Amino acid sequence: VGPKDLPRVLRTVGIWTGKARRMARDFQKALDQYAKEAEIDDVKKAVETPLKAKKAVAAAVDPTGTLKKELEDTGREMQENMKVRDEPEATAQAAPSERARASGDT
Repeated sequence: VGPKDLPRVLRTVGIWTGKARRMARDFQKALDQYAKEAEIDDVKKAVETPLKAKKAVAAAVDPTGTLKKELEDTGREMQENMKVRDEPEATAQAAPSERARASGDT
């Protein structure tokens, strides 16, 4: 290559080197993206698997949802009964102390 053609040759080599670097960088990005997607898919599967199992069990045990509603109603009734049961005890415990105050005042 003569001195007259040297700048043109170096420019062409530089252009091709830049293209090769861009191609290598794009290839690396594609591989990184693929690896990232694969990891995300693995995490997604790890999370979805127990959720699917939970839904499958719920569908097998209570397909219509009536059992859940009945259990919630029973739980509410039990809480109400406990409140009603505890109220007379609280009144009975307060009564002796009121009697003691009343007897102390007379």
